[in-house]
Amino acid sequence: MSTETWYAGVHPYTGEPVFSARTPEEKLRQRMFFFWYKPEERARITAELRRLRREDLLAGLYPVTMHQTPRAVKKGKRPDKWRGKRRN
Repeated sequence: MSTETWYAGVHPYTGEPVFSARTPEEKLRQRMFFFWYKPEERARITAELRRLRREDLLAGLYPVTMHQTPRAVKKGKRPDKWRGKRRN
């Protein structure tokens, strides 16, 4: 069923159009979202979401918690509580 959906670009049950990445560039842009948790992909994903005017998704994907400092967010690091270390 997934092959049929990709090839036709239409959902087989609802008949609604479905985006299918076809060019190598589209496939690379789509693949980077599979690895959203990798720090090296964060800048590219942020830029792509801003290009698509979907900045509303950034807060859900990369939330800023009370334990994160702006410096840690900028560098793409996790808060200390996720590393198992205690902060004083």
